[in-house]
Amino acid sequence: MKLLSSKFSEGNLFQRNAFQGNTFQGLFAVYKPKGWTSAKVVNYIKKNCKTKRVGHGGTLDPFAEGVLVIAVGREFTKQLTEILKNSEKEYLTEIVLNQKSDTYDITGNVITLNIKEIPSLEKIKSFLEKFVGEFEQLPPPYSAIKIGG
Repeated sequence: MKLLSSKFSEGNLFQRNAFQGNTFQGLFAVYKPKGWTSAKVVNYIKKNCKTKRVGHGGTLDPFAEGVLVIAVGREFTKQLTEILKNSEKEYLTEIVLNQKSDTYDITGNVITLNIKEIPSLEKIKSFLEKFVGEFEQLPPPYSAIKIGG
């Protein structure tokens, strides 16, 4: 897998000689910054590679930054699901212990909670263990989930 760029922006995603002719194909790790949607990254690559065969290995929230696995070309987009099926993911997060929002993200109405005591580090670690491993994630109340399609 090639790393196209350590930082993603329209000016430095590709070196000008990285895609000449129709030979630009493969799997790539692309850094997606906060503010860009996964679809925007894919559309940018489609436009600049002059191809319609571009896919990604999983949507990142627009407010998240991280690595998007991008497949370019028919051979690689067909294999993307199989290649990533058994891959591991890791998430790093920052949390505020006395706030929540109605959208579960930074765009919602913030509700400040009245916490009487700060939990110990052991209690926090014990609680976070629930998020290790495989589990079914519930979509937030405001979500673009796909229904019947």
